[in-house]
Amino acid sequence: MADRARKKTEKLLRQLERRVKAVYANDPQLKKVQKEYERYMMDVKDSTYRSYLAYKEAETEEDKRRLKKEYTDEVKKLTLENKTYKSIVRRFTREMARVNQKALDLVNAEMPNVYMVNYNQMAVDCRKLGIKVNG
Repeated sequence: MADRARKKTEKLLRQLERRVKAVYANDPQLKKVQKEYERYMMDVKDSTYRSYLAYKEAETEEDKRRLKKEYTDEVKKLTLENKTYKSIVRRFTREMARVNQKALDLVNAEMPNVYMVNYNQMAVDCRKLGIKVNG
């Protein structure tokens, strides 16, 4: 009997997992800011490519250290110290928090069904053993 409850639980959890994935995959605002972030980071990659190559192709350790610092400073300037980047990250974070809450609400709404399947199975198993169960 417990196998039936386990199978039912696994089925419910698979369905829930698909629904949660869909919440993230189908949210237009999250997808929009994600694409904006990806475009921005590709621009950063393109803008810093020469510095990166110079660093990678440096022949001496001294040049490598100096060019690495130049490269990382350039990346830092275009990301952590950049108003556009910070704005995108703030929007991305806000949208992710909103979608996380939608997913959490979905999980919280569905988990009682999963618990009920297992609780009911436990009650059936207890009764078979002669243990009285209320409910």
